[in-house]
Amino acid sequence: MEMVSFYNIVKEIMEEKSKKKSFRVPSDIVSKETSKYSRYFKEILYGAKISLDYFQTAKNNYEIPLEAKDAVKRLLQLYTSKPMKAIRNSQFEHLTYQEMQEIVGCLEILLRSKLQGKTLLLEIEKLAFLMKHPLKEAISELEEESLEELMRDAKLMLTSNAELDLQLNQRDRTVLMKYYNQEIQKLNKGLRRIIDIVMELREEEILLISDKATEKYKHETYREKTPIHNKVLEEILEEPDEYIKDLRKMVGLPPGSDITTILAELETLRQSKEDTLHFRLVTDDDASFRQKYSDTVDLINNAIEIYQEEIRSNKLT
Repeated sequence: MEMVSFYNIVKEIMEEKSKKKSFRVPSDIVSKETSKYSRYFKEILYGAKISLDYFQTAKNNYEIPLEAKDAVKRLLQLYTSKPMKAIRNSQFEHLTYQEMQEIVGCLEILLRSKLQGKTLLLEIEKLAFLMKHPLKEAISELEEESLEELMRDAKLMLTSNAELDLQLNQRDRTVLMKYYNQEIQKLNKGLRRIIDIVMELREEEILLISDKATEKYKHETYREKTPIHNKVLEEILEEPDEYIKDLRKMVGLPPGSDITTILAELETLRQSKEDTLHFRLVTDDDASFRQKYSDTVDLINNAIEIYQEEIRSNKLT
C-alpha cells in the first residue's frame, strides 16, 4: 500500500493556495502549518468517532494511503465550514443529507483505504449509526423526488388542462382532488401501522437476545451485570442527560440520586473494554446485528404481510 505523509498533503494545500498569490511556500511554513492541520485532522476524526490509531505512525505522525490523499485534503479544506463544525463537535442530528454528503463520502474513502474485512464493516456501520446519513438520504429522496412529483402530477392531472376543461367541471376536479388526498392519508395510515409492526417484531428480537445474554451469564457468582452494546454506550456518553432515568433503573438507584459515579463507570468501560461493577460491554463480535437480528428487508416484508392480513381480516369481519 503506497502511503503519503501528512506533511506532503499539507504542502499540496499550501501550494494550491500560493499559486493564486504567485509565491513559493517555504518549508518552515509548511512544517508549521502541518502541526496546525494535524490538529484539524485529529478534531475531525475525533468528532466522527474514528480512531486516530488507524493512521498514526510509531512517532505519532500521520500517514495516509495515497488513494485517500484527495479525501483528506478536502476534509481539511472543509474544516471551517458549518457542517464540519457540527461534525467536529459530534453534533450530527440537525445536519441534512446534503450538508454532510461530501464529508461522509471523504470519511468513507479514508476508512476504505486503510481498513478491510470486519473492521471496515464495523467502522462504516458505526459512521452510519452516528450520522444517520443513509436515513437522511432516503428522506431527501422522498422529499425531492416522490413528494414533489406527487404534487406536480396531481396539479397537472386536475388543475390546468385543456382536455379536462372540456370534460370535467370544477366540482368534478375538486372531488377528485379530495379523493387523491384521502388515498395519500390512507397510505400514511398504512405506513404508521407497518412501522408499529416492525417495532413490535424488533422488540421481540431484542427481548429474546437479552434473555439469551442473561442466561449466558447467570452462572456468575458476582452481581449480574447489565449488558450494554458498544454503540449504545457511545450514545449514552454523548447525551447522558437523555438517559438519566434509564441509568438509574439499570443499576437500581432511587429516583433523583446522583449518577456521576455511574457515568464515570461507563467511561471506564468504554476505555478498558473490561467488565465493571454494574456493566459488561457487548460488541459486534458477540451480538452482531447481522448475525442476531433479522435482515431488514425480510423483517419489513414480514410486517407488510402482517398488515395486509390485518386488512383482509377486517374486511371479512
